[in-house]
Amino acid sequence: MIIDTEPVHFSYNNKNWLITFWKGQYGITTGAEIGIYCTKEKKVTKNTIYLQVEDSEMLDMSFILSKKGKKIIQISARHWWLAAFKLGMFSKPRDLSMSITITFKDKEMLESFLKAFKKIGYKEKEYKIIDNTFIFNYKKPRTRKVWTRSLIGDFIIQSLNKRNVRLYNKYLSDAIEDNTQQTDKKVIMVKNLVPNILKSYEDEDVKNKNNENQKVKKIEKMINKNNVILLNDDIYSNLRDEYE
Repeated sequence: MIIDTEPVHFSYNNKNWLITFWKGQYGITTGAEIGIYCTKEKKVTKNTIYLQVEDSEMLDMSFILSKKGKKIIQISARHWWLAAFKLGMFSKPRDLSMSITITFKDKEMLESFLKAFKKIGYKEKEYKIIDNTFIFNYKKPRTRKVWTRSLIGDFIIQSLNKRNVRLYNKYLSDAIEDNTQQTDKKVIMVKNLVPNILKSYEDEDVKNKNNENQKVKKIEKMINKNNVILLNDDIYSNLRDEYE
């Protein structure tokens, strides 16, 4: 496997947390992951073992994985580990980008994460915040590569990966159903952002705050302008149908 990794360590609610992003070549698949872990250990070292979070600590998260700007995978769930892979595709990690959203439990958790996120080298202009949702396009990791990654090592492993992908596509690909969802959209928003956007417009200069149709049209304009999709668009569709 040749994978870009970006771990973010932070503290919240008397625990030490770890949220990690991965993208790259997993054998004969191109894929990506987001993992959420924590530990009750007060002092964190390189030997600290993080465990998956409990069900009550899972977060709403999503990502679209793109290769050279073309979307290949999308996924969304409330979970501790979000992962998706495209069989029979060969990719270099540097050609992949992840459009990520994570909705944190509250402002305190979000701010603690952001403090750690900026500490590893990211600037405010490189991400967006809507309510408690973090939106980020992951391209090049700021964390130093693990010792197993080297030019020679990457070349050897990727040569094997490329050969195996070619063999898979030649002999096995017809037997596997391709259920990848297709879309030209670039950014992903989880369903609970819609009420948050509505709420945010209540504080803006909308002359008639009771005019919900005007708010919905503002949302439509924002969505079209920013090339956004809603993974679960039932809420948005219901709003649109009700007020149009």
